[in-house]
Amino acid sequence: MDDGTERGQSFLDQRATKVAAKTDGAGKPEPLPDLPGVLSFDYDYLPVALRGYVKDISERMQCPPDFAAVGAFVAMATIIGRKVGIKPKRRDDWTVIPNLWGAVVGNSGVMKSPTLSAALSPVKKLQAHEYGIFNKAMAARVQSMRRSQRSAA
Repeated sequence: MDDGTERGQSFLDQRATKVAAKTDGAGKPEPLPDLPGVLSFDYDYLPVALRGYVKDISERMQCPPDFAAVGAFVAMATIIGRKVGIKPKRRDDWTVIPNLWGAVVGNSGVMKSPTLSAALSPVKKLQAHEYGIFNKAMAARVQSMRRSQRSAA
């Protein structure tokens, strides 16, 4: 065996030893420890302006309100973008621009994707509107350039 194969085999042997040490002797893995309970979602944690929106989405989609809340917060952060910053030092111009990421974790079929799509739909509508404005401006610019090229020729 060459050196790479020996190292690979050594790694697999070590891994198998660790896995065997965590079994009950019959080759079955040890059961996972009990997980702590999770508090139910409280709408009071949300800003007043978002409560109705999140509640409406979660009731229509028949999913946990956490899913819609994550989408709503990410949508707000998307719109705010770099317009808001935090100045952690009183006598310094250092500014931190927050960057919010969100993730929804759940089993298959619990309406994660449709709920996030519903929560993000206002942002997608704004994006489509702005994209339309951009395309019209680009078309006007192209026409203007063509007219000026014709008149110069």
